[in-house]
Amino acid sequence: MNTRVCKRCDNEKDITEFYKHKKSLEGRRRVCIQCYTETCKTYEARTIGDRQCKLCGVTKTITDFSKDPGNPEGRKVWCKECLKKKTTYYRNKDNHTKETYRLKNREAYKKYSTENRGKIQARWALRKSRKLRAVPKWADLNKIKEVYQECRRLTEETGIKYHVDHIIPLVNPIVSGLHVLENLRIIPATENLKKNNSYEIN
Repeated sequence: MNTRVCKRCDNEKDITEFYKHKKSLEGRRRVCIQCYTETCKTYEARTIGDRQCKLCGVTKTITDFSKDPGNPEGRKVWCKECLKKKTTYYRNKDNHTKETYRLKNREAYKKYSTENRGKIQARWALRKSRKLRAVPKWADLNKIKEVYQECRRLTEETGIKYHVDHIIPLVNPIVSGLHVLENLRIIPATENLKKNNSYEIN
């Protein structure tokens, strides 16, 4: 006699006690007909009828509650309408908090950016260089920051825009420099833009 064990009740039953199932390798479901029927009845009980929302207290049909596989009853305890209101409330509250913080600190950030432009430029250059793995462990980051601050000071005092140039470019077809103090120099922006990433080997 051909038999198999039900995965639900763990009882060994005749193969005819299992519904046919084309997608199964053995051509039968893994649970017996009895267990499968009980499962269907339980699901039907969870999806038919009315229930009371735990938030608004109104009794509504089961379709007014979103499905929730983690809940034994298969539905959320809040109705869809209450859930939507709560979600909208917290979303608007979060956006309002971010907007308030941004507006409150806009002037402070603007002032900091103006007074510390050199630090910010040094930070971005460091970030770019780290991406290129061009900052060795022995690099003096404080001295590098001073170079960018000096570059900013010259620009403000002379009215001529200056750039901090890498003498040996970080990216070049034949050579790659490092983001270190010895490889930095302050030159006019026009000269730096003209140079681009070229490098002449003497």
